Amino acid sequence: MVHHVILHEDAWSPRPRRLSVDGRTVLIGWVRSVDPQVVSATYGNDDRLDLLVVPPRANMRRAAAALAAAADAGNTLRASDILRRLSIQLPPSAAADLLSESVWETDGGRVPDPSDSAQPTLVRHHDN
Repeated sequence: MVHHVILHEDAWSPRPRRLSVDGRTVLIGWVRSVDPQVVSATYGNDDRLDLLVVPPRANMRRAAAALAAAADAGNTLRASDILRRLSIQLPPSAAADLLSESVWETDGGRVPDPSDSAQPTLVRHHDN
C-alpha cells in the first residue's frame, strides 16, 4: 500500500499534507526537486514507484506512446522530456524553467539529442 506521495509543489494545487484513503493516511510531500510530470509514490518497505503524469488534453495516441516510453526499462529521458519529444504540450508552470537543458546539463545528466534514437526512454529509479 502507498504510504507517501511526493509531488512538485509548483505543478499541483491545492497542496494538502495528508490524504485519507480507505481509512489510512497517505502523507504528501511537496518539493521542487522532482519532475513536475511525475508522481512519486512510496509503498511497502520504502519501495518507490514513479508515475508519468500525462496532461489531460494530450492526444490519445501520443499519450499512449508516452506511457509506453515511460514503462520501457531502457529509457533514459526524464518524464517532461518524454512528453516534449512526443510533442505533448506541458501545462504552464514556473517549474518548467527548472527543467531546462542548461540546468540538466550542469547536474551531471545529459539531454539526448532527438536524432540519437527514434524511441524515447525514461530514467529508471532503483530501490535503495
